[in-house]
Amino acid sequence: ATIAGQVSTLESLGIEIVVGNPSINGASAEWDAGSRTMTISSATMQQGANAVLQAMNHEAVHVAQSCKAGGVGTAGKALGIGTSGAAAKALQHEVYESASEEEKRMELEAYSLTNQAGAGINAAVEHCST
Repeated sequence: ATIAGQVSTLESLGIEIVVGNPSINGASAEWDAGSRTMTISSATMQQGANAVLQAMNHEAVHVAQSCKAGGVGTAGKALGIGTSGAAAKALQHEVYESASEEEKRMELEAYSLTNQAGAGINAAVEHCST
């Protein structure tokens, strides 16, 4: 999957993709359901296509979670997919210390699909297409 193809798919679901500064310090990307915007950090863009695709894939899982909860502009709900042990390690980061159990479950799902090319985009299409 190409970056342009993924951007096009996400845009067709009503999502804006921008390069900027995520509100979470150090985040590679961020999904904001309220504004229906996926922000990719400039630092991630400088790391190359693979880093950008992984970040988009991760955030697209959050898009799918929003759609499962009621639509692109809705706060998310876990998809109920299998997760990986490697993903659980990512949740050890201090940024998740105060996250609710549901937020942690959603992050676990997103981290589990981050390295599966196109999995996040496919989940978004599956859950957001009407």
